Amino acid sequence: MEKIEDAILTEDGRLILSSDLTHEIAQWGDKLKVYKNGRSITIAPAGEPIDSNHPFIVSYDHICNGEPVILGTRVTVRAIVEYYQIYGDIENILRAIPHINRPRIDDALGYYADHKEEIDNYIAENDEAFQQKMYQKWITQRNNFSPSSTSTKTSM
Repeated sequence: MEKIEDAILTEDGRLILSSDLTHEIAQWGDKLKVYKNGRSITIAPAGEPIDSNHPFIVSYDHICNGEPVILGTRVTVRAIVEYYQIYGDIENILRAIPHINRPRIDDALGYYADHKEEIDNYIAENDEAFQQKMYQKWITQRNNFSPSSTSTKTSM
């Protein structure tokens, strides 16, 4: 997540935004969620809450076809699970996706534990789509392949 410098949090808790930032946030829609963690805050489109036990996991109709994502990002729960399956630990995921913090990764993995069948279906669909794209690419390359014309010498 990109850190925004054109906002000020006042001593009395008010948030003052630059006009550019205000304009950008206004395009997100009329419902926003604000999360406070110490002196930092996250403002994100409200999305559709999926599970009250997992506050960082939301669904946006217009992002990733409604697949569960980490709040304020396009990073799917499926992607976090697949990274975990590849790397085997959270520290490597944090290095691979540095803009996602540990509480959000923990929440994504917790969401997976509670909704395993749903996320496994997304993983299978994504894998099938990938395999189909790779097959189509292979077919295209095979059809476009033309052996270079080489002259063959005949021996007598």
